[in-house]
Amino acid sequence: MHILPLFLLALLGGQQVLDDFHYGDAASARAVWTAEEGTPPVDVVSEGDRPTMRLRAPFAAQPTARRTVADRRVQLDLSAPGGFLLEAAIDDPASIGGLTLYFRSGNGWYASGKPIGKKGWQTLRFSKSSFNVEGTPAGWDKIDGIRLSAWRPIGKDARDTSIRFRRLVAVWHDVALIVPTPMKSRTEPELAAARESSHRLGTMLNELGLGADPIDEDAVSTATLGRRRIVVLPSNFMPTDRCIAALAKFVRSGGKLVIYSAAPVSQRLHDAMQLPDDPNSAVQENDRGAIFDYDVPADSREARNQIATTLGRLLPPLWKEIAQSELDRAGKVGHYENFAEAYDGMTPRTRAVALRLGRARQDWKTANYFFAQADYARVMAHAQAAHDSLVEAYLMSADSPRREGRAVWNHSGTGAFPGDWDRSARLLAENGFNMIFPNMLWGGLAHYPSDVLPRSVTFRQHGDQIEQCCAAAKKYGIEVHVWKVNFNLATAPKDFVEKLRSQDRTQVSVKGEPSDWLCPSNPENQKLELDSLLEVVRKYPVDGLHLDYIRYPGRDYCYCDGCRHRFEAATGRKVPDADWPKACFSGDRKDEYNDWRCRQITELVAGISRKAKKLRPGLKISAAVFGSYPGCRESVAQDWPKWISKGYLDFVCPMDYSADDTEFASLVRNQLKLIDGRVPLYVGIGATATGIHLTPDQVVGQIILARSLGAAGFSIFNLSPQTAAQILPAVGQGAGSRRALPPHRGP
Repeated sequence: MHILPLFLLALLGGQQVLDDFHYGDAASARAVWTAEEGTPPVDVVSEGDRPTMRLRAPFAAQPTARRTVADRRVQLDLSAPGGFLLEAAIDDPASIGGLTLYFRSGNGWYASGKPIGKKGWQTLRFSKSSFNVEGTPAGWDKIDGIRLSAWRPIGKDARDTSIRFRRLVAVWHDVALIVPTPMKSRTEPELAAARESSHRLGTMLNELGLGADPIDEDAVSTATLGRRRIVVLPSNFMPTDRCIAALAKFVRSGGKLVIYSAAPVSQRLHDAMQLPDDPNSAVQENDRGAIFDYDVPADSREARNQIATTLGRLLPPLWKEIAQSELDRAGKVGHYENFAEAYDGMTPRTRAVALRLGRARQDWKTANYFFAQADYARVMAHAQAAHDSLVEAYLMSADSPRREGRAVWNHSGTGAFPGDWDRSARLLAENGFNMIFPNMLWGGLAHYPSDVLPRSVTFRQHGDQIEQCCAAAKKYGIEVHVWKVNFNLATAPKDFVEKLRSQDRTQVSVKGEPSDWLCPSNPENQKLELDSLLEVVRKYPVDGLHLDYIRYPGRDYCYCDGCRHRFEAATGRKVPDADWPKACFSGDRKDEYNDWRCRQITELVAGISRKAKKLRPGLKISAAVFGSYPGCRESVAQDWPKWISKGYLDFVCPMDYSADDTEFASLVRNQLKLIDGRVPLYVGIGATATGIHLTPDQVVGQIILARSLGAAGFSIFNLSPQTAAQILPAVGQGAGSRRALPPHRGP
C-alpha cells in the first residue's frame, strides 16, 4: 500500500497519519522527500514484509557536516493534535547526536529534538509543548513543510550512519488542557501564576496516564478542540471572551469542562455547565463537568486522586486508563522503568530494605487483583502504597562512594532558612553534601557589604550573607563556592541600570531593543565583573568562585554600537552601514562575529581565573554552563570546553535539567567526551528547575545514572525549604549516607 494522499489523511482513533514511509522504491521516496544541505538522497530499505525510508548521515565522509536533512512539502492544519509519534530505527545510537522533528509554517519553524538512546526500532514521542519556535511561524494551522534532521554526535569519533523511518502520526487525547497566553490586560506575575497552575495540572494529568494535550488559550476553537471529550481549565487566570465562547459551545455540544478557580468563574461558563450555585461548596459537579474552588497544590496526591475520580465519573472509560497508568507508575522508581525491574534490581542489604520490598510486593499483588475486578479506586490506593514502599527501599539501597563532589545551588543566597545559615549547613552535612554554591552577587547587586556593587535588601535585612555562610559551612565541613550571576542586571536597582544604559554599557538586540544585561565586550563591564569577584576573594575565606550566566542571553545579542566598533577594530574590517547588523547576525560575517562574541566571554573567564588564583593559590574556579554543546557556543557564545582545555576551570557543572533520563544520559555522555578527564564533571540535576519538578527518587536516580556513566559528582538545583525537606533527606538515606571527598581537591 502506498502512502495516503495528504488531502485524504486517515483519522484513526485519535491519530492522523502524516506519513507511513511506505514507498515502493527510492525514486518514489525522493519524489516526496528532498535531501538538503549536502545530504545524500533518501532511499528505501526493506525490513520484513514492508519497505522503510532511510536517511543517511555520512558524518565521517563529510567532516564539516553538522547534520543531515530531509524535507517534504505539505499543506496541513495541525492545530488540533497535542503531539506526534515517530517510529525510527538506528543500528548504532552513539553515531548520531539526536533527531529533530520540524514543522515549517510560513516564515518560521516549530522544532523539537530527541536523543535516540537504544538500538533498533523505537517510538519517539514529541509533545506539542516541547516544540521551540524558530523565526516567525504563521501558526500550527498553516503547516507547509516537514523536516527530519539527524545531528552529528559530539566528540571525535563521528561515523557514517543512517536512520530509518516507518511511521509519523499526529495524535490527540480525550483530555485537553488550556494554557494561558500573554495578554495586554494580564501582568507578568498574573501570567506566571496561571502558567504555573497549568504546568502543575499538566504534570498531574500526564502522571494519570491521560496525556492531556496543551492548547494555547488564544487558539481555542471548535477546530482545535476537535474530538476531545474533556477540557481542563487551570486556576489563576480569566480566559478571553473568545476562549469562553468556544468552551461554552463545547459544553453545549456534549463536551465536559473541569475548572480550577480560586477566582469567580465566568457566568457564561457556569450557565453552560448548568451547575447549581452553591457558594459554600469547594467542589460543584454534574454530568457536564466540575468546578473546584481552589488551585492545585504542588505535589498533591490528594488533588491527583480527586481529579482522577472526577474524570473517571465524567468519562468512565478513562477510569481503566488511569488505573492502568497507576499500576505502571508504581514501578517507575528512580532509574527503573517497571515494578519487576525495580523489585529484582534492588539488593535487600538490610532488614529495613527487605521489609519495604516485601510490603511493595504485597500491595502490588493486591492492586492487580482489584484491577481484574474493575475496582479502580482500590487499584489506585494499593498501587500508590506499593510505589511508596518501593521508593523507600530504593533510596535506602543506593551506594555512597567515598570520593565524589556533592553540591547544591542556592538561588536565594540565604540558604534554605533566611537568617539561619547554621541550619542549612548542618542539614547539608547530615545528608552527605560537601559543597554549596550560594548566589551572593549579580551583575548589579550584592548580598554583602560590597564596595563595587549596590547592596541588596537581603543584606540590609539579614546581614552579610557570605560571612554567615562561610562561618556555618566551615563548622560542618562544607566548601563554599560563591555563585555570581554574571552580566544580568535583572535584580539591580533601577537607577543603577539607568546609569549604565546612559553610558552605553547595556546590551542591544539585533532589532535595536535595549536589554538589562551588561555588554560583555565593553571594557568597563569586564572590569566591573572582575572587580566584584576579586573583592569576594580578598574579603572572604571562600573555597571557590562559581560563574553563571557567563554568556550572552541569546543569538539576538549584542549588536550595540560599541560591539560594532570593537568588532571592526579586532578584525580590521569595517561593516558598511547598510549591512549592519544583518551581516553579523545572518550574513556573510555571522561566523566571524560569533567567534568574536565567544572571545569576549572566554577572555573574561581567563582573567577571573588568572587573577583570583594569584590572590589566593588553591582557589577553585567553576561554572554552571549549558548542557548541550556546540549549540550553546552558537547561541549564547559559551565555549566552555575551551575554558577547560585552557585550564581556566577546576571543575564544571553543566545544567542537565531534564526529567527524561535518556536525554539526561545523552547529555552526560557527550560532556564526558568533551572534558576527556581534564577536570571533574559535576552534573547539574534540575530538581526544581523551570518547568521541572523531580521527585526525590528521580533525583537519586539521576545521581546513580551519572555515577554509572563516569561523572565525578553532582549539583542539585535548588536549595529551598521544599528541597531541604524532601530532596536532601532522600539523598542522605543512601546516596549520601557516607561523607565524601570532592575530586577537585586532588588525589
